[in-house]
Amino acid sequence: GGGATDALLYPPAAIAEPRYLAGDDLRARIDGWREARVLGYSQELSMLEMTHAELCMLRQRVVRQDDYVRFLKAEVVQLHQQRGALADEVARLTALLQQQQPHVDALQQQQSQPPRQLTLPRTPPRVPVEAPAGGSRTGASAAATRDLQGGQREVMRVSPLSSLLEPMDAHSHECARLAEAFAASLRPADHAC
Repeated sequence: GGGATDALLYPPAAIAEPRYLAGDDLRARIDGWREARVLGYSQELSMLEMTHAELCMLRQRVVRQDDYVRFLKAEVVQLHQQRGALADEVARLTALLQQQQPHVDALQQQQSQPPRQLTLPRTPPRVPVEAPAGGSRTGASAAATRDLQGGQREVMRVSPLSSLLEPMDAHSHECARLAEAFAASLRPADHAC
């Protein structure tokens, strides 16, 4: 048949020399040339197929790399957002610390002061009252009883005050400890920014 394919398979005119026109030598030479050309084309086709397979692998790798790049870009955007949120949180905590600093200073100053001691009034000793001659000791006993009851009432009036001061001192110490812990927890965040 004719066409471009036949033109590739047939030998050039240089092979068809006059001395080979007769006999089977010309046919054998043409067949050998055709086999060599077919073998060469087969090798080139195999190389092209291998190259195509490599190109497909490279294309898949490029697609995966593009996906990874998009993932990294999304991670960068998310990290920027988290950084902004952390900066806002640090600013809020810093402002809160500045607002609470006077209270912390007052609590620390109160803690540094020595505890107040409450002095209770001493009950005057009972003085025995001599009853008048020929009289009754009822009046003297009543006066002594009134003095004793008055001293007891004075002690009862002062004692609850001392019992109230002890929880207040403990509360002030606890507030100072919490304030120091809060200030210590904020220092690393300020240093990190």
